[in-house]
Amino acid sequence: MNEKINALIIDRTDYKEYDILIHVLTKEHGVMTWIAKGANKPKSKYGSLLQPMYLVDALIDAKQGISLFKSASILNMHPSITEHIERLTVASFMIKILAINAQDDPRLMSYDDVLAYFQLFKTVDRYAIGTHFLMTLAKQMGLELYLDGCVICNDPKIMGLSITAGGFVCQRCDDQVDHLTHSIEFYRQLRCLSKATINQISLCQGAYDTQYMQIYVDLLQDTIKIPHKNWQFLQQI
Repeated sequence: MNEKINALIIDRTDYKEYDILIHVLTKEHGVMTWIAKGANKPKSKYGSLLQPMYLVDALIDAKQGISLFKSASILNMHPSITEHIERLTVASFMIKILAINAQDDPRLMSYDDVLAYFQLFKTVDRYAIGTHFLMTLAKQMGLELYLDGCVICNDPKIMGLSITAGGFVCQRCDDQVDHLTHSIEFYRQLRCLSKATINQISLCQGAYDTQYMQIYVDLLQDTIKIPHKNWQFLQQI
């Protein structure tokens, strides 16, 4: 059945000689898989259009499993991301997570939320966005870290973070669990992000780096698939 649909392309793979398999995120169906037949032919106008990060208005023959791509026009190429390698590495990591986990959960993250994250890359620190994205996934998986005080005794004076215990730990309890030690400012920013909605991330000002994301990569890696090649590349940029 023919269907007009807006979709964010989150992954593409060459298939056979001239075809392309595309993973897209949609509002109506979550993650879908499309096949674009002949899109890799030299004269095809769709080969260069069907790129990750692109938001398209597409016509498909919707089917169970793999739908047939027919045509599309670009709505947004997200140049604020695609033209900046540092932002691109974080955004690519985010959408790759959605693509490789689609078979297990095609609605791991909503279409509206991902587009809201993408809009923030113009003005907000890329690592803050990536960390909040991973925090949101952790909450959905029931893996939210306790960041309001010590996870063991609830003492508000914390001095470490324990992934195994599930949150902050205080000085009295730090010898009971393995924990990471960071600055108070690090913990303040992490707590701020945990309380913020997507539109409030900009309020959590500070200097961010991959250490913030690393906490949630470690937390999630036994629950969802992590694209480790993307993660390694992101850490090198």
